[in-house]
Amino acid sequence: MRIDDVRMGTADVTQAAAFYRDVLDLPVAVAGPRATVTVGRSTVTLDERLPIEESNHLAFTIPSNRFADAKAWLQPRVELMSWGGGESELRLGEPWNSESLYFLGPDRVILELITRAHLDNPSEEPFSGAQLLCVSEVGLGAPDVGQAFASARRTFGVETFAGESRHFTTAGDQDGLLIFVTTGRPWFPTADMGARSGGVHVTISGVSPGAVTSEAGWSVTAPT
Repeated sequence: MRIDDVRMGTADVTQAAAFYRDVLDLPVAVAGPRATVTVGRSTVTLDERLPIEESNHLAFTIPSNRFADAKAWLQPRVELMSWGGGESELRLGEPWNSESLYFLGPDRVILELITRAHLDNPSEEPFSGAQLLCVSEVGLGAPDVGQAFASARRTFGVETFAGESRHFTTAGDQDGLLIFVTTGRPWFPTADMGARSGGVHVTISGVSPGAVTSEAGWSVTAPT
């Protein structure tokens, strides 16, 4: 499954555009109250709205051999998020087989750079925003996680990636994951930044065509 576009709100399109352009070194096009950020083969579309109270989550895949370079590139640009004894690197075994760095973006969005060893996508290019290859995770808050996942499985033919639970279920594969969490549940690695329920619209591909619209206010669409 591929995540082609994530459309979400921003309280200040100018400030948000500046972050993605100047901090993450990504191409950004601004047209009135909207900015389009190009992240490799994906886009993030930002619409100016009322102040954002809740949080959201996006992960950007980077080449599988560039974790240390990514950290060295990112550290002077943003404050890395940490937990526990001050750890800022997350390494997960199967099925993830990944390494991650977390940091805060505009409008309280929890951003993540992640290597996925199973993708075997090494690069020898100097690390820059061009090494952010795609959006590979998007968070979706739901009052009923099980129901949200069941709708996605029935509509798109996707399966769970890392098991099902009442408050956290992933759908998709290494290329793209929908992260269903209970509305208000704090995003890792925070303890107080709860998942947003509405205002997020995702376009995906590589799955059966269809659309899932949640009463929580988000939608996922796979065009024909």
